[in-house]
Amino acid sequence: MLKTEEAVLAAVNAFGAALTGHCLSLYGADGSRLQNGQTTCYSCGQFPRTYKAPYGGVNIMRYTCQSAEGGRRYVPPESRACMVLNSTPRSDKTAASKTAGMRSISVQTALFDKHDVSVSRDYFNKTVR
Repeated sequence: MLKTEEAVLAAVNAFGAALTGHCLSLYGADGSRLQNGQTTCYSCGQFPRTYKAPYGGVNIMRYTCQSAEGGRRYVPPESRACMVLNSTPRSDKTAASKTAGMRSISVQTALFDKHDVSVSRDYFNKTVR
């Protein structure tokens, strides 16, 4: 039964990651110019990115944009989906709540044991606010 449950968890995580990737792509841009407040941003191209989600890593291709004056790049999925660093809001919420009461090594072990999700210990140091 343990092998069956682990197979079910792997399937659920794969489905969750695929669906999260699809949802993140809905927050993206299509490569055309867009307004970011008072600034018009132009596409810098499409680039791959891996985001942390409750189901593991989610890989998507997303456009980055920048104003004609240069400066910081705007990444629509990260801004519109309220991402924290490279994490989805739910993944960040889980990490923050667990890190508040546990050491990072314990959180890392718990996420792997319970959810089959691998996360580096450095990730927790960056996301704790």
